[in-house]
Amino acid sequence: MFVRPSAARRTDRGARARDRTIRPPGCRSDPFRPDPGAARRPRPAVEPRHPLRPVRPRRHLDDGRGHPGHSGPDRRRALVRGAGRLDRCDRQLPAAEPEPGRRHPGRPRPPGSGRVRDPRAVSGMLIGTHFAASTPLAGHILVVACMGLAVVLGARFVAGLAAGNRNIDAVHAGYLLPTVAVFLILGQSAAGAGWTGLSVAGIGVGVLFWLLLGTIVPARMVFRPALPAALVPTFAIFSAPPAVAGNAWFAFTGGRLDTIQYLLLGTFVLLIAVQAALIGTYWRLPFTLGFWAFTFTVASSGTYALHWLKLAGGPAQPFWGYLSLTLVTVIIGSIAGRSVNLLVRSRSSVSALARA
Repeated sequence: MFVRPSAARRTDRGARARDRTIRPPGCRSDPFRPDPGAARRPRPAVEPRHPLRPVRPRRHLDDGRGHPGHSGPDRRRALVRGAGRLDRCDRQLPAAEPEPGRRHPGRPRPPGSGRVRDPRAVSGMLIGTHFAASTPLAGHILVVACMGLAVVLGARFVAGLAAGNRNIDAVHAGYLLPTVAVFLILGQSAAGAGWTGLSVAGIGVGVLFWLLLGTIVPARMVFRPALPAALVPTFAIFSAPPAVAGNAWFAFTGGRLDTIQYLLLGTFVLLIAVQAALIGTYWRLPFTLGFWAFTFTVASSGTYALHWLKLAGGPAQPFWGYLSLTLVTVIIGSIAGRSVNLLVRSRSSVSALARA
């Protein structure tokens, strides 16, 4: 039999139902009544965000193709900045690691990025030696100044290697240029000026660095991971020391043959054969300005070959001499032409992005 509840019980039951719907879970008190223990509770460690503080919206908008991205002007500026950075990085020849005293010492660089040492000292010594034949005073002054510059730069380079914690993966054949090649050319220039003692000293320092770095570079190539693609062309410098040392020794001995020249000739032939075996590897690489490492090896090897052709004589000597000169000119000219094309294309791409 159904008994209708009284009004008081109905009112009490409705109040409890309303309390259950209003109170949050676990709350035993009236949510609209102040809690006397709230002042004694510890405040949270992190303050909540101010309710009236505006929240900065993200800049990820539609890029025009239905994909999220930066807005139009910001996206164009980011692309132009990125293209400019790639253009500047592509203009730099690869080197081992950040050098001491560089302009931004705190900026991290990946191993192998940077530049090969500036060849102004090498160029100045060779130019001064040729000028000394017509204007001895000016040529000798230029040679001495560039010799001092070569010694200072070489000392700083070696001091940076000794003072810093260098990673073996950052070592490549470009290290031979500011150490081995510079001092061998110093000995050649000193011999051309008639300074015999200085010539022997320069050749000795160059051979010392050749023995030291000539063992480290192949060990890095064999026992460590492969070089980055941008550093692979620097291995062409590994074949340059025999030719550079042979040219310096020819200048010291006045063009005579001896046992040292035969030793250098055998080493030269072997290392040039190594470069010939790597032509396929070089051909598959994308062209960068790092291919200018070939020009030093090609020029020094061509000069050394002309010395030997002159000593060999015979009716075919002019033919082989002109063939060597043509080959050297074609290789260096092709690298120069492709470099100009690369720079023009990079400039045009940056301009197109700036106008977009």
